Amino acid sequence: AAVEGAVVDRATNLSKLARSGVLPADIVQTPGMSYKRLANAYSIPALVDYGFTWSHLLQLGIDVDDLHSVTSDEFRLLRVTAQELLRDLPLTGEDLVSMKLKPHVLRELKFNFDHFLALKLKTEQLCGSAGMMSVDDLHTYFQPTQSQLSSMDAESHTVRLAHSAHSAHSAHSVHSTRAASALSKNRGREGTLSF
Repeated sequence: AAVEGAVVDRATNLSKLARSGVLPADIVQTPGMSYKRLANAYSIPALVDYGFTWSHLLQLGIDVDDLHSVTSDEFRLLRVTAQELLRDLPLTGEDLVSMKLKPHVLRELKFNFDHFLALKLKTEQLCGSAGMMSVDDLHTYFQPTQSQLSSMDAESHTVRLAHSAHSAHSAHSVHSTRAASALSKNRGREGTLSF
């Protein structure tokens, strides 16, 4: 079914479009249609309910900048993981940092430490004062090996992560965890993080 762009611009009810036989593929093929134009009219959950997939959004030109407004729930609805993000978009380490995703969300998206290395993230981007996560979160969610940490340190020559004999589920008291966190922040300012 042919679709006029104005139908989307008016945010015509998607149920009404479905009843008239308009499919996501029809909207994708509408001249002048773009992800931004579609996103101005409809939410990602509404689009997914209508039948849109990650592939459709790629065809419409979703780009790295658009990812900043995508929530973890929306990534889940679209069934998007690190694999798709890295394969389908020119995602850089800077882009990933700027998305401000929490460590558990990165893990849910199936990011691993090798992805961070491939994106050439520096340790200060991961765990520095303006980093993506704390050193404890890095080790809890991503369990980097000493070899991976050394590889990152060799690449960046900046903040050093020395983390020996750490157990992700070690029995720290709340007090010692707060003390370690304060210590991390202070050492982060000095340029080294070590435990």
